[in-house]
Amino acid sequence: MILNNHLLRKTLWVLLVLLIVCVLFMGGCYGLAKLIYTSRGCEQFYIDNTEMHTGIDIPQKIYIDCNYNKAQKTKTVYYVIDKPNVPMQRYISFSEFKPIRVFPSTFAKDTFHFNVDTLLHLQQRNTLFTKTYTAKNGEQYAALLDSSTGQVWISLTYAD
Repeated sequence: MILNNHLLRKTLWVLLVLLIVCVLFMGGCYGLAKLIYTSRGCEQFYIDNTEMHTGIDIPQKIYIDCNYNKAQKTKTVYYVIDKPNVPMQRYISFSEFKPIRVFPSTFAKDTFHFNVDTLLHLQQRNTLFTKTYTAKNGEQYAALLDSSTGQVWISLTYAD
């Protein structure tokens, strides 16, 4: 009887320790996800933050640049996809880009790495795709993809 009580007590302690470790691990994962989601600047987690807010995967890339305007709460991300290693049609479908019909007004002429005349010319060649969204809380984004060069522009405005 004493042996069974000792074994039962030991088993309960092991289970309690495992439960505590699991709770701490899950809490840590939740805290990290929340930290990434709320990081707005371009110093840390900006790729993951952009992916979480837009649902657009930022795949293997050749180049990336990020600017954050704190006063306007707007982040602009520019990257060039490594086209030989990323199947473009699959990427367009997976990220839910649509062929561009009207040039997004959210892209100002002063957006970095952005030449409106060149992009309007590419629009005629059907290589431009876009994805836009506006949430009820005021958060919005617009993304533009040039499938011929693999260039992507994302403009993300955070809600208050």
